Amino acid sequence: MLKRSIKYPLLMKDGEKVRSIEELRKHFDIESILDYYFDGRLSTWLDQRSYHEEVGLLRDIKDCEFLQLPRKLTDVFKVEFTDHMRTLVQEYFFQKNKREQLKGYDHLPNNLDLIAFSQEELQQILQSGEKVVYLFGDQFEVSDDIENVKYIGINQPAVSLRANGKFEARKKNIAFKNINLTSKEKVLLLMDQQGVKDNTINEEKIVKRSHFTNFVHGIKSNANGGYQLNGIAEGYFHPLNKIYLYKDVVVLSERDRMLLINHQTGKSVQEIKRQYSGAIISCKFGNRLNYHFEYSGKKADDLYEINLETFSERVIKKDFVNRQVTTNTTILERIGDCFYQWVLYDTYVSGSVTYFDFYKYDSNTFRVSDAHSYKEYRTEHKVTYFIHHDQFYSSVFDQFYINGKKAFKLEGSLGLFVIHENSIFGAPAKDGYAFFGNQLIETGEIVILELGTGKVKKKVQAHNSEIKVIKAFNDNLYTLSEDGTIKVWDLPNLDLIHTIKIPPGYRDGRPSFGIDFDNDKMAVLYKSNVLIFE
Repeated sequence: MLKRSIKYPLLMKDGEKVRSIEELRKHFDIESILDYYFDGRLSTWLDQRSYHEEVGLLRDIKDCEFLQLPRKLTDVFKVEFTDHMRTLVQEYFFQKNKREQLKGYDHLPNNLDLIAFSQEELQQILQSGEKVVYLFGDQFEVSDDIENVKYIGINQPAVSLRANGKFEARKKNIAFKNINLTSKEKVLLLMDQQGVKDNTINEEKIVKRSHFTNFVHGIKSNANGGYQLNGIAEGYFHPLNKIYLYKDVVVLSERDRMLLINHQTGKSVQEIKRQYSGAIISCKFGNRLNYHFEYSGKKADDLYEINLETFSERVIKKDFVNRQVTTNTTILERIGDCFYQWVLYDTYVSGSVTYFDFYKYDSNTFRVSDAHSYKEYRTEHKVTYFIHHDQFYSSVFDQFYINGKKAFKLEGSLGLFVIHENSIFGAPAKDGYAFFGNQLIETGEIVILELGTGKVKKKVQAHNSEIKVIKAFNDNLYTLSEDGTIKVWDLPNLDLIHTIKIPPGYRDGRPSFGIDFDNDKMAVLYKSNVLIFE
């Protein structure tokens, strides 16, 4: 008994199943015919139906160049080769070439149009609004100007990151997977830990978020809170209230004086002292150190600036401080082209009523661009503050203010805090930051609050003792505690990344705490001891 040969139809692009050459001509499409030609089904289909002449013609064209093949196939079936077919053929072979290159690679998208084989194709895919892009090739370039995109490497291509010194992957929701990340110029990459694990990073060109795990050296304080500098013991220091870092220079600031020290050599570079009463009020931005005196000094009303590169000093604003009333400048900050000043006015009336004025100045013209008054605060209500995206946020007891206006009431008193994206990250109001009412959180805890409402989103037990410093840097949160540890947290989820322990020999001293950063270095003030980490 002869085995019956089953005659399968050919499925065309319009959905028709053709069983005869007449039907094939009627529903002819060049892409389907090319597919069936290359996989052999076209020849089988013709042979099963005894189209011997067409089978012979197919065999005659098997050695022709592929660009001539489509026209010869239309000749076999007596179909006109149109301009539209020519366009379809070009795209067909373009896609066929892609499929040939992708053989052997796994986890490909169903839609090959999502795969960029060149920089030009990458730009076209991004312009179409796609949020997941596959890369196949040698070299691509990606900018952080285009947000909310995930780049997946098929053959682990090299991607050069383009940014203005800092590639904000996490903030702009840009993700990479199976890619060799590099850059033409050195760039700081701000990306979550999983992103670092999923890719290969050229560390000569790309600086990952630093966690400052390498202790380099330190300067120990003596029993009086002074330092052994230049071969002699520097005298008594009041508790330090600020530490600044710029390259090899660390600045220690307290009520009576500021001391500039080369932390590499341990030698003092410059010293600024007050003359009579009051305090030195200071701030640093980049390589500029600014300060003035509360009541007395070389000229107490003027604002000074020290260049930390050259140590040259100049007056940048005469009569910066208003002496017509009894005042204390409790805050002086500089960010970019703006100075922020918080001025306290003591009225010495019943109830210790105090007035606060807030000013924002242009750092070049010193014109006031913003001003607010805060009235009727008791002097024992200490102020904590943070400047974020040109907004001045402050907390007084259980009240939270934005640019001097009351925003909301907290569930309890809040101490030191920072703002990242749309959340407040705060520490307990301890050590003089609040004296009345409920504490928002307990000792050693960190709280996450909604920026718009103050609603508690999350609490984390961070340390065993009081948190003395809370600071944000490169999408990480750093907390310094009396328990002798600095903890590094991933923002915004507050996942613990790393714990840095204060080395033995630097754990005792007068209670002064602080942290400052300068590129790949971190300066830590722990109980008046100065420690440098890389």
